[in-house]
Amino acid sequence: MLPFVRGYWSLHQRLALFGQAEYRYFKTTLESIDEFPITGTRKNETNGYFVGVRPGVTYFISDVIALEATLGSLGYLNSKFENDQGREVNASSFDFSLNTDELFFGLTLYF
Repeated sequence: MLPFVRGYWSLHQRLALFGQAEYRYFKTTLESIDEFPITGTRKNETNGYFVGVRPGVTYFISDVIALEATLGSLGYLNSKFENDQGREVNASSFDFSLNTDELFFGLTLYF
């Protein structure tokens, strides 16, 4: 579950656009096996976060049930990891995406 805040703009009685502000934290661990010149395992960890906005549309199929779709995002991504030489690397970027990788569908219950 990710924390987010939404603002809705009604287009019709059952149709609305929304803007979603969100925050994501991630931590990944990658373990690899070196075979040449020295056999052994290496573990790399990455920590990071994303802060951004995501547009979407909501269609209410009843008074309390809605279908949702979001496409794309605009935000800031920051991550830290240790490179092969053992030095910590900090990478950051602003990102704007309308890829289908950023296409999400959902079913929402409103109480």
